[in-house]
Amino acid sequence: MNPYHLSGKYIYCSIKTDTKQLQVIIGLNMPQEIRSRINIHYYRTPEGPEARQGTTEGPEAREGTPEGPEAKGETTGGPEAREGTPEGPEARKGTPEGPEAKEETTGGPEAREGSPEEPEAREETPEGLEAREGTPEGPEARKGTPEGPEAKEETTGGPEARKGTPEGPEAKEETTGGPEAREETPEGPEAREETPEGPEAREATPEGLEAREGTPEGPEARDETTVGPEARKETIDGPEAREGTPEGPEAREGTPEGLEAREETPDAPEAREETPDGPEAREETPEGPEAREETIEEPEARDGTIEEPEA
Repeated sequence: MNPYHLSGKYIYCSIKTDTKQLQVIIGLNMPQEIRSRINIHYYRTPEGPEARQGTTEGPEAREGTPEGPEAKGETTGGPEAREGTPEGPEARKGTPEGPEAKEETTGGPEAREGSPEEPEAREETPEGLEAREGTPEGPEARKGTPEGPEAKEETTGGPEARKGTPEGPEAKEETTGGPEAREETPEGPEAREETPEGPEAREATPEGLEAREGTPEGPEARDETTVGPEARKETIDGPEAREGTPEGPEAREGTPEGLEAREETPDAPEAREETPDGPEAREETPEGPEAREETIEEPEARDGTIEEPEA
């Protein structure tokens, strides 16, 4: 049942209690907060003014019963309606439909002054200050429960959490992002040194510079293969191949087919000059420079005059 009934500039609010039917006249033009706090003008019962005087709804009842002026001072519709019935303005306080319930939720002044949330009631009920202290709604509960700002500090982002929980900067240092973690975890520079990803790993692992020099994966391996220009250097063809290939003199000097090899092997510049196996012969032979490297006798066999300078 809708407790509000418009009549002129008043709202007749029918309050149904255990044994009474009352109509409370409340100003219509007042704001909701003030309307819930104002004193009731008078009580009009179905029995009329005599019933008001002779019954519990009368002025004496107003004085001696919870519906009297004291009840006016406390609430807008009698404590029984507040406590026992959902239809009255107190039911409005107790239920989310009433303006006082809005005040209970949003913190209206009546909830502070004249509603069951009076200072004592606040202390007795979970909506009071002590309830705020003892329940998750209060500021202390905010301190003690995860809803409060301190709980925010304890849980996700507070300074204490930063100090004591893994969300803080120290936890960042302890877990994955701090400088100690950089030192302790494999993501740090030492881990780069310890793991094969670092420059030392490049030196220590076959992926490093030395591996390039010592393993077939490096650029020298390209030089060692039949396609690499160092293979051209590995052949008996000396300075011309060096000049024609993109590998600089360092590769010539660093590879066993460099100047020393040219000097040690019978394929000296004289033999290169005497033999027809120049860069053209390299290009013409399908066996590639590796075959030349593997079989030293082949270039000698090709070079019929190589044995003569050796003799």
